[in-house]
Amino acid sequence: MLSCEEYEKKNLEKCMSLAKSYNQTKEQENNFRKRLDRGFSDKDNKTCLFFDSDRLIAIAFIWALASKDKLFSVSVYVQKNLRNVSFAGYFIDAMKMIGGKDRANLYIGASDEWLGGEFLKKGAIEKSKHVKMLRKIGPNESFKTDLPKNMKIMRVREKDADGYLKSYEKAAKDSDVRMDMWDEKTLKEAFRNPANYFMAVRDKDGDFIAVIEYSIVGKCLNINNVLVKPEYRGRGIATSLIGYVLDSAKKAAIGEIGLGVNTINKPAITLYKGLGFKTTEISNLNLEINLKR
Repeated sequence: MLSCEEYEKKNLEKCMSLAKSYNQTKEQENNFRKRLDRGFSDKDNKTCLFFDSDRLIAIAFIWALASKDKLFSVSVYVQKNLRNVSFAGYFIDAMKMIGGKDRANLYIGASDEWLGGEFLKKGAIEKSKHVKMLRKIGPNESFKTDLPKNMKIMRVREKDADGYLKSYEKAAKDSDVRMDMWDEKTLKEAFRNPANYFMAVRDKDGDFIAVIEYSIVGKCLNINNVLVKPEYRGRGIATSLIGYVLDSAKKAAIGEIGLGVNTINKPAITLYKGLGFKTTEISNLNLEINLKR
């Protein structure tokens, strides 16, 4: 018989052991640990643990989206040898246990596609897929980096976090980016990580118009977000920002760039394909389920 309880720090090692079954990199393990800490300390974030007797068999990260009323987001981890067992009902019960929400967004990793199938049987609807795209960089390539007059690309530092966050939220409106991705605390932590780069386009008055976030670990560069304020879209700004990153990667002798994008964001996919990116794999499914049934 399974039991469910909220995360406590005494269960940290069991949780990290489960995370390692997903063959995570060191950076991914560190981010996983941070999510555990956040779920423990933040009233809007919950981490639910599922036990069979005293054996941890699954984890559900559950948080309330800041931008949408009555909506949860959920991502799940299950022990490798149990990824053909139906946990969907238990996850739904865990979401109801927290209470106060009508719907849930479910982010299911491609390796756990079977679990997505179980949620579909429970009435979930598939909203979209998140795919990975890659682009190789030739040593003699050149890239478009020019911008309209009175605009320039600048690196954003921690001291600009408040203004960056406000502009980010406005640019993220109506995009596929989760609005809860950054808050003041996590954003400042990200600025302090030397692997992360935050670049922005500013106008002549210094206001943020567009941002691109990417990280470099060894010879791997991944674009994490590209956002342009709605009123500035269609002017080639995103193309120039990505061109800037491609050019920076070439100068650093990085031969390949990766990014992730939601299939519902068709303009972004069109942009990336036009810049030479190719879809390589599905990374997760985005489902929505009604919890009031």
